[in-house]
Parts: sequence; structure tokens; C-alpha cells
Amino acid sequence: MRFLKFICMVLFISCLGHNLNAQRDITSNIYISPFITIGYTFGSGFNYGFDVTTGVFKLKSDNPEMNAAISLQYYFVNYKGAHHRMFSFNFIAESPYYRIGIGAGDVKRTWGFKRINKSKAFGYTFDFAISTESVYTPWLSLKMFALHGGYWEFYDKPYYISGLTYFRMEPYYPFTSK
Repeated sequence: MRFLKFICMVLFISCLGHNLNAQRDITSNIYISPFITIGYTFGSGFNYGFDVTTGVFKLKSDNPEMNAAISLQYYFVNYKGAHHRMFSFNFIAESPYYRIGIGAGDVKRTWGFKRINKSKAFGYTFDFAISTESVYTPWLSLKMFALHGGYWEFYDKPYYISGLTYFRMEPYYPFTSK
């Protein structure tokens, strides 16, 4: 919970500072872009999930345009007949052709009789994705979730490495009238 409060405070201060220095209104640059992912986690099995990316401001306006964004990711990894649920909060730098992210999150697993026991581990995420300018080309992403401390009793490795693919929708700009 402390981590989430810290992230919210950092985002508020950075948005406020950018808004004070901006030449135009920051709300015209805010966008929302959700997508569903499917892929494979090496050494585990298939994974699936969703991502909601919110663009906060532009880093570079010329070609290619570069945006700073925050991303909430939630996905499931199959491992030995069980689902590991991963939630992460990432800082993203993205253009129409690539996306780089770094963040933190946790992984949870239920186990035991009637799956009433829960275990949780903290970790860091690193994400890199590429695509072409065509909207019909899927994005290809490589994601790593490194466990803090390097050990979790429900996973034999200190990290999850996943290859993902997804199609991105056109960003939705809620504060602009087009």
C-alpha cells in the first residue's frame, strides 16, 4: 500500500510540474489505450492478460512522436497447473513503433485445500515492444518480471520472461473534442 501511495504522489508532482512549465494545456495530451495480451512465459506456459496505458505528456513532438505514459498491467501465467496472477505499475516511454517500460508489481498464487491460502511476492518489471506503422501488424513484446530477493517458493526461477503479442487500439483522448 505504501508503494501505491508513493507512486501516486510522484505522478501528481510530475504532472503538476509539467503543467506549470507547459506552453499549452496538458489535458490535450492525455490519452487512454487499453489492450489484451496473449503470449508464452518461458519455463512456465501460456499467459494472458490486459494492459491499460494512460499517456501523460509528450516527450518529443516531431517525427516520431514520443510520449511518457503510465501503465497498469494485470495478467495470468500458467505454471504447473496453477495460475500466477501478476499486477504491475509501469512508467512507459512510447512511440508509434516501440515501447520501453520499467516498473514494479507483485505476483500472487492461491494454493492448498480449496485454494484458500495465498502467497505473494514483490518484483520489478522491464518491458520492450516493437511494431510497424501499420495498424494490422501486431506488437511483439518481451517482458521480464524479476522477483525481489530472487526466490519465491512457488516458482523455480528468480524471474519470469515472457514473449507477448497484442493489437493496440487507437488512443482515446478524453479531454479533447475532435
